[in-house]
Amino acid sequence: MVKQLRRRICLVLSAVLIVILAVIEGYLYRETCAYQMESEQIFLREIAERARNGVDWTEEGQLFYEELPVYVFRYDDVEGLRMTAGGSGKMEKEITRQAEEILELSETEGKHGGFRYILAEPVLVLYDESQWEEYNGEIIRGMIIVFLLASVVIAGVAVLISGWLTRPVQKAFDQQKQFVSDASHELKTPLAIIGANAQRLNKEIGENQWLGHILQENRRMGKLLEELLTLARMESPAADRECERFDLSRALIGVLLPYESEAFEKGVHFYMDMEEECFVTGREEQLKQAAVILVDNALHHVSDRGSVWVKLADKRDRVVIEVSNTGKEIPEEERAKIFQRFYQTDKASGRKENRHGLGLAIADAIARGHKGTLSVDCRDGVTTFYLMIRKN
Repeated sequence: MVKQLRRRICLVLSAVLIVILAVIEGYLYRETCAYQMESEQIFLREIAERARNGVDWTEEGQLFYEELPVYVFRYDDVEGLRMTAGGSGKMEKEITRQAEEILELSETEGKHGGFRYILAEPVLVLYDESQWEEYNGEIIRGMIIVFLLASVVIAGVAVLISGWLTRPVQKAFDQQKQFVSDASHELKTPLAIIGANAQRLNKEIGENQWLGHILQENRRMGKLLEELLTLARMESPAADRECERFDLSRALIGVLLPYESEAFEKGVHFYMDMEEECFVTGREEQLKQAAVILVDNALHHVSDRGSVWVKLADKRDRVVIEVSNTGKEIPEEERAKIFQRFYQTDKASGRKENRHGLGLAIADAIARGHKGTLSVDCRDGVTTFYLMIRKN
């Protein structure tokens, strides 16, 4: 739970910071382009104004702005369009053609064919900014590199911050687990004494309604403590060191075969489909316990004369245990709650049958302990639980 909270905080924080970084970089790029365009316009207006005032650019040679060429044209009714500063030969013809097209547009300034221009009759100034595209590409590539490097740094910072934020939660959660474990151990002894004394009294005074209630509740409390201790053991750090490689299909067949007779007594069809030699690395007893919980849950909720299916499938790097049963579907709003501790859809029935709502919580903890997932799906009157775990 704490790991999921930390992961979510880390993802949200990283996403927020990366979005802020992207907005800042976008703003800087836009401002850079706006400044570039404004500088070009000021320069071109200055050149146009000087050309109108009679400056002869042919004496000063070719013009440049930011190392890119600038071309000046003058046009009148007698000589037509002529270049007073710029290129020569084939280049002059191509640029002159561009200038003629610009004159036909009848616009005082703008961009056409890779040229930015200013038209101040009888002067036309062209600035070849086609090479700026390459320059802008370098800027974008540089910003992308900065963005990626900054994203890595942001992710690292988010991990540290999320760890710092969830530290009190982790501490409280660890204290809660330790309390459950300690309380369960401390309660086992008095429960054993109560049960022993009640059985002794039952032998001395015979059948008694009140003693029967005491023994029933004592057994119920004993089972509850065992389930709480199981949860505490699975969530302890030492549990990760108990993994071993084993044949899951053989283990499940051995532990689930007895349920065929139970299903037969209830008039339920029980089917098993196990892939052979399905080896995984994990804790054998826990995975067998998870399968037993799911099958027991299926037999408990199966419809009259219904069916229960157990399937083990090998999915490359994962294995999937599917347990299905016919019967009443779980309401969609309750499907996420059934994996919570002590949650029961029918509390009255659960208490009567000595159920505490911890079975699916234990199975879910086993799945997470094996870096897997436990999920449920209901359709067409069939409820299916999927226990998916990694092979290694």
